[in-house]
Amino acid sequence: MSNIVKVVEYFCGPVKNSSKICCPFHDERTPSFCIYEDTDSWHCYGECSDGGDAVSFIMQKEEVAFLTACRIYEEITGDTERYSRYNGVHWEDVVGLEFNDSVHAEIKEKTGVDSKGYRGIRSDISKPFGVRYEYEEGGDVVASYYPTTQNYELSGYKVRKHPKTFNTPYGETGKDCELFGQFRFKTYSHTVVIVGGEHDALAAFMMLYDNQKNKKFDPVAVVSPTIGETSAHKQIQQQYAFFNQFKKIIIAMDSDSAGEESLHKIAKVLPRGKVFYMKMRRKDPNSYIWDKDNGRCLGFESEFISDFWAAAPYTPAGIHASTGLYKAALDRLDLEMISLPPFLKKASAMLGDGIVKKEITLILAKTAIGKTTLMSGLSRHFALYEQNEVVGVLSLEADAGKFSQNMLSYHLKTPLHRMSKDERLEFLGRDDIKDQVNVLYEKPDGTPTLYVCDDRGASWEQIKEKILEMIISMGITVLIVDPYSDLLSGMGVSEQEEVATWFKRVMKEYGITPIIVSHVRKSSSGIHAGPLTEDDAQGSSFLVKAAGQTIALERDKQAEDPLERNRTYVTILKNRDFSETGPAGSMYFDIKTSNLYDFDDWVKDNPPEVNF
Repeated sequence: MSNIVKVVEYFCGPVKNSSKICCPFHDERTPSFCIYEDTDSWHCYGECSDGGDAVSFIMQKEEVAFLTACRIYEEITGDTERYSRYNGVHWEDVVGLEFNDSVHAEIKEKTGVDSKGYRGIRSDISKPFGVRYEYEEGGDVVASYYPTTQNYELSGYKVRKHPKTFNTPYGETGKDCELFGQFRFKTYSHTVVIVGGEHDALAAFMMLYDNQKNKKFDPVAVVSPTIGETSAHKQIQQQYAFFNQFKKIIIAMDSDSAGEESLHKIAKVLPRGKVFYMKMRRKDPNSYIWDKDNGRCLGFESEFISDFWAAAPYTPAGIHASTGLYKAALDRLDLEMISLPPFLKKASAMLGDGIVKKEITLILAKTAIGKTTLMSGLSRHFALYEQNEVVGVLSLEADAGKFSQNMLSYHLKTPLHRMSKDERLEFLGRDDIKDQVNVLYEKPDGTPTLYVCDDRGASWEQIKEKILEMIISMGITVLIVDPYSDLLSGMGVSEQEEVATWFKRVMKEYGITPIIVSHVRKSSSGIHAGPLTEDDAQGSSFLVKAAGQTIALERDKQAEDPLERNRTYVTILKNRDFSETGPAGSMYFDIKTSNLYDFDDWVKDNPPEVNF
């Protein structure tokens, strides 16, 4: 399939006859829009009488500038070469025209705040949003300047030339900026509406504000991405804290296939339980008040208000037709896996060469079994060798400092807790050690390999918010909970079941991989007798049922033989996808290096110590 067809289908749905379809830019019954796969281009022979390549199509469809359209083109097609350079400069390095106080003064000199009723928007609406207009000699608006902000300070302007051509922007206007209009609503807390573009934001705000009877109360907040609908979720994801302050979040993307695609992407990066979607009977908010073809006001504001109040709670798609089940079965055969460290190599082989992504892995262990070292070993392995994943750790026993000391002891193969304070400072201050620490905690692109939440005094409701923030705002894909049993302290059976249900729901909704470490119940004598089973897990049995893999760890801490005393036996109790269960080897804890090793490998590599 050619790239132009990929782009057109992304925005308009399947193209059955690529030679001629109905134009997506103007209403028509007779197809006049032609796609030329041999030249990767398009042309409309109807009312538009326009044409171009795939990027020009995206610029018109998304109403974005060339550089933003290039980014969208790469996301859709995977082609990173064709538009990688523009006038000899790599487009990823181009932010916009220079923007400073002097440039800002020049912009204000050649623009004004009078909207002239442009596209039906009054000046009293656009002025508080910081929008400026450039006029031709006759006084009509020829360009709109939409302000962008970073840390709620002006960072640049997007420039839209009438009717819908976006010129090169001034300053910072990309995904690292706040959304258009966000600076106006820093302290608002009730309802926010997300729309597709800047002028749609102005139109939606004007209709909602005019409908508001009591002006003493805050109006409904309205914001829009500055980078187009296709990539909007990336910008919205970075503003999690802003959206979390609202009780209700309504998504009102354009009523087309691209808008629906954006709806689902955006909903995934917003706080759970607050998201609603607004089904608009017209294409976008501005089309309720303005007829772009005839340049006149329409007066359908009451329709928009009705659609606003009819906004329904967002429910993720999860229903599959039988016609697609065969493909779903084939996809299931190729399970995505996350590798395990070498000290669990026998368990890994039984589990299908790792743990299954987007499944719960439950690890059962008695107290003081050495799970702290296990968590350090797992976290280090994921950070170094699964760099497509982002690890989040909910550390309910160790605070961030203690967690890091344990991790570094493992990573550096040096028990830091056995050093004096001065020895630790000197050791960790060495340049070669700092380099090793950076490798552990930073990916090559400078982003963190993991995040740690140690808010141990928080309530369950607060912990849920912390976890969701890590998932949504920080993009974590692997969640380690250590120990899960601490979450259940003081809870009844029904509350424990709600916790387990929540983890499963979040796993399915956000596609994360939870690794949950749980203590086991003690017998009436206080000592657990016999090998561990799934029934020994603390809390509701629902978590055991929900887990895809369950691993038990056991060690004889009182054994006379030091080899046995530091040897932990691994047993697979549940293995949903690969069925094999039973003994899965053992791990040896080497005190000198604070590391875990496969027991057989350690014995083979250390004969003097074994003989001793």
